[in-house]
Amino acid sequence: MNLRAGVPMSWVCKGRLAALVFYFLITVGCGDVYRPTIIPNPVPTPDPKNFHAVIAVNQNTQFYPGTGMQVDVSGDSNAGVTKVALGPVHATLLNSRVWVANNLSNSVSVFSPAGLGGSIGASTDINLPSGYNPVFVHSTEAGTMYVANVSRADPTGAAGTVAAISAGSIGNVVTNVIGVGKNPVAMAETPDGKELYVVNRGDSNVTHIHTVDKTVAPGSIAVDASPSLAYARSDNQKIYVLNQGSGTITTINTLDDSIAGTVSADAGANFMIYDSHLNRLYVTSSTGSLYVYNAAVSAPTLLKQIPVPGASDCAQCTPVSVAALPDGSRVYVGSAVETTDSTKCVQPVGGPPVNCYLTQVTVIDALNLTAKTGSGTAPNPIPVPTPTSTAPAGVPVLLEANCATARFRLSMAAAGDSSRVFLAACDAGGISTINTASDTYVVTLPAPVSAFPPIQTDSNVAPQPPRQNPVFLLSGP
Repeated sequence: MNLRAGVPMSWVCKGRLAALVFYFLITVGCGDVYRPTIIPNPVPTPDPKNFHAVIAVNQNTQFYPGTGMQVDVSGDSNAGVTKVALGPVHATLLNSRVWVANNLSNSVSVFSPAGLGGSIGASTDINLPSGYNPVFVHSTEAGTMYVANVSRADPTGAAGTVAAISAGSIGNVVTNVIGVGKNPVAMAETPDGKELYVVNRGDSNVTHIHTVDKTVAPGSIAVDASPSLAYARSDNQKIYVLNQGSGTITTINTLDDSIAGTVSADAGANFMIYDSHLNRLYVTSSTGSLYVYNAAVSAPTLLKQIPVPGASDCAQCTPVSVAALPDGSRVYVGSAVETTDSTKCVQPVGGPPVNCYLTQVTVIDALNLTAKTGSGTAPNPIPVPTPTSTAPAGVPVLLEANCATARFRLSMAAAGDSSRVFLAACDAGGISTINTASDTYVVTLPAPVSAFPPIQTDSNVAPQPPRQNPVFLLSGP
């Protein structure tokens, strides 16, 4: 046996091994002191539907920037505000970013919504060529955003354009400018990203653009008077155009741009959405009805005309917007009216009487296409009050806000998880929340303060600057 200082060699070896093991355990157990730091690569901001958010676009005065305001669905709270440029009018989502068309500043603003535990991003402004007037943004492609532009002085006085902006690795660069018809007001791109259709209100026609090379298909597609909105069917085969001037819906075959049919809706038809979950078209009419069409056939067929009732202070309200829950269970119709009855709204102190703007929401069962039965706790229609709980149902119509001419004076959106429906009324200066589990109004979140002159609506409260004006509302796809 080998001995070292009276200790067997095997014990020495075992002691050394034990010491190494002990040192290793101490090193591992000492937490971050000895642990190497790992910096993860940044990941893209998740889609708003994954963290339950909707975005409101708000206008300020013509000399001050507007804002993008994020609403947290689960908390019914303001999740953040970021500035955009002058005169925002429309927005969409692409690549987990919000793209905003700024009508007064010849630009498009882009910002990232707040992710889980994060903050809403600062916007980047993309300047367009001189003389443009952006009115609509849209894309189903990952690499390109399209912006419809009209002539600034008179939308019908000259042909408009569509600008293609690189949204991929090149980043926010105008790559193509494509001539279209007069007063382009909407676009619809097939879900596969291959064909873009531009609605030219001034020419009562549609321009077809091949997205692969940004060329225009020969000729234009004639539709009825004053087309205003368009949607692509989920199978890429049809484009639906709402003709507001004639109250009709034109169906275009994307294979050859032929007209599959034109159906009469209502002379008061003013708004339309396509529900890809149920393959339906929902059309609201100022005559007081919601029209529901089956879009799974060659040309839409009417499933039902549903009267939308008025109630209480909003007895004269008429449908102007609609949102369908992604789970296919219900449809929510937003109705509104501007009234001269000054008893139904807050009035400025010491000033002349102003008109009122009233809003409500009606709940439709999507399965049997009937209005749901209301109750004392969950009325139907649901009155939507102002941001001030002490105020009556209406809000004063502020002439300087130009809400009467806003294209989407009342805008609606459904949360991606179907738990909430949101209503943004330009005049109300806020975003209202409806809980779909109980079909009850929850709260109205005020938009950011505007640069408009202060007004006083309560003699006990000093004059306050009014809120900015929500002009468009969108949720995750």
